Amino acid sequence: MRITLITVLGLALLPSLAVSQNKLHDFTPSSTAIGSSTLTVTGGIAIVNNVPTTIPNTILYLPINTPTIYVYVDLGAGTIAFNTTGFTATVYPVAIVTTDQRQISNVRDVRTGAPASSGSSSVPAGVTQGSQLVSNGSGQPPLYQLKPVIDVRDTAGVDCTGATDSSTALNTLFTNISGSKVIIPNGCTLQAASQIVIFGQTNFLIEGQGFQPNQGGAPFIFGCSGSAGPVLLINRSSYFSVRNFGVYAKGTGCSSSFTGSIQWNNLGPGGKVSTYANFEGMALTTTTSGTAIANYIGFQVGDGTTQNLEQASFQNNYIQCQNSSNSYGIFMNGQFADDSSAVNNRINNCFQALRDSKGTLKLIERNHMGGNGNFSVFGVNGADIFVDNCGSGGMNIIANEVSDGGPFINSRNDTTTTACPVNMIGNIVGVSDLGPNAYPINLGLGTEIYFLEGNQVNLTATTSTTIIGSSAQSNCGFGPLGTLIDIGNSSVTGLSNAAGWAGCWNGSAVLPYQQAEYHLGSVTTTSSSSIKGQFISTLSTGTAPLSVASTTPVANLSLSGGAGTSVTTAALASTGNTTSKRFNVDNATTITSGAFAIGAGWGSTASIAITVATSKDSAYIVTITTGGSGIAANPTLQITFVDGTWTNIPACRQIQTGGNDIFGDVTVTARSATAYTYQWAGTATSGKTYEFTQTCTGT
Repeated sequence: MRITLITVLGLALLPSLAVSQNKLHDFTPSSTAIGSSTLTVTGGIAIVNNVPTTIPNTILYLPINTPTIYVYVDLGAGTIAFNTTGFTATVYPVAIVTTDQRQISNVRDVRTGAPASSGSSSVPAGVTQGSQLVSNGSGQPPLYQLKPVIDVRDTAGVDCTGATDSSTALNTLFTNISGSKVIIPNGCTLQAASQIVIFGQTNFLIEGQGFQPNQGGAPFIFGCSGSAGPVLLINRSSYFSVRNFGVYAKGTGCSSSFTGSIQWNNLGPGGKVSTYANFEGMALTTTTSGTAIANYIGFQVGDGTTQNLEQASFQNNYIQCQNSSNSYGIFMNGQFADDSSAVNNRINNCFQALRDSKGTLKLIERNHMGGNGNFSVFGVNGADIFVDNCGSGGMNIIANEVSDGGPFINSRNDTTTTACPVNMIGNIVGVSDLGPNAYPINLGLGTEIYFLEGNQVNLTATTSTTIIGSSAQSNCGFGPLGTLIDIGNSSVTGLSNAAGWAGCWNGSAVLPYQQAEYHLGSVTTTSSSSIKGQFISTLSTGTAPLSVASTTPVANLSLSGGAGTSVTTAALASTGNTTSKRFNVDNATTITSGAFAIGAGWGSTASIAITVATSKDSAYIVTITTGGSGIAANPTLQITFVDGTWTNIPACRQIQTGGNDIFGDVTVTARSATAYTYQWAGTATSGKTYEFTQTCTGT
């Protein structure tokens, strides 16, 4: 057999390689336009029908959604072309190309003698994975340059079938992505047998090509083996975006010890100070099969000790905790990691959907949540939003919608501490699975301002507490500390499933909120509404600041100053708090000595006199003068209430307040709703005086 060499421009080539190789960049395939399926192939010289022929630069318009497209020089026609069937003996292979539903997702250079750029081999030693050969000017040799858009498949060892581990290859790729865009093509599933780490990078974008994360065909990374912690750790990196792919702690058909999806941290020296991170369109969950993983965390910021980590943005993400015990959807845990936001996310079936432990989720807006914090699943302390100390400023909780679950807000498990000021506006909150003593909206552990406006609560669970409040209130058994501003809020199911709407305002305690309270137009039932605000009159003296026309007792009516001294057209029946500068009983019946019965131990000629002439049966001062025979130890004094029987037995207290003899203790020997009997501890002296004072309060 005879082999004939063909010489083209001084280079000897085999007939099957009848293409000029004097310039390595002849017939170089390239695609740099994002969102385009066009491929540019530079021209060159080829032997066409035994004649050296110059073939010009060619632009090919490739079909989309095609996994394998063969690009070649046709040695018979003298053109650059493509097909989807394969290379033949009469062509010079140029590239194998893959397109997704909108653009070229991978180009593999298969020219004879050209460096490979596919995942099956690597570029020359010393050249960064994912680089491509580019022009360096007319007459100059080409240069390797990192592609402006890097496909993960450009890196040797990346397996988009998910059959083998890709974590080592991805860790190599992610050592140098600053200023670059990395894509994960649609349909690509990546196995991570060890943690994937991005360290010290800035100004980068990692983007999946799927438009609906967690749906069929969308790309995702899944854990296999590994250890406790997140599958993807981004550390000491800043100004980046990660979007449109899934990260699952465990894949199907393999064991995994991963307990989280993504963590952004600022741990250790080197790298960049971690500031500004955008996570968008991500799908995070425990497993592809929906199995629970204890302590699962979707997104985590910080580790409880690291600082910075400002401006984390979570938007349009899908997080499913699969009812995993002690699980968090988004966990803010960085010292001073403030100015962060969670907007338009869907977070379901977590112990706590949003846990703001350190730092501040300053904006929580338009999220859709359901099944979080269910008492029957997680026990106590679950919630849609967990509020701890703020890094800076307060929290704005706006226009979120909760279909069902446990408490909407849990303020540090209802323990006393400095908390966050909260603005809660326009939320629709469903609470269906609640502990017996849990607050649906647990606010008021500190002296901050809590502003609630236009929220709607659908409480189908039952609790012994009020809908809004905390156990930190010292003035009554529930209710926020600080200042509560309550405007136009409503309870769809009324108050039948709770002890009231908000703290002491709806209770029977004497004092109001510890700082201040304002209730304006809040609706507490679906059938009626009431104005709950405080009305302050600036009318001149002598003009009634408040006129109530009613033929029945008026509940919850507070009259302060001198206005409360006379109510002539209606009875005042206060079922709430009554506050005043002084509490007078002027309208009660003035008492006389006939209301008293003095015991024989005071002496046979003893008498009793009213010391203060305006005394009443609930507040009096009287004086006993002893005399005659029969004086004995421990004499008694009985009062029969002249204004009739109390509704319940009152709480009365009598003490000795004067006289010209010894003082003794006074104890109660009998009590009822109609009379009290007291006993004085001592033996009186004939002709001496003993003054006693009593006060009574209804129960």
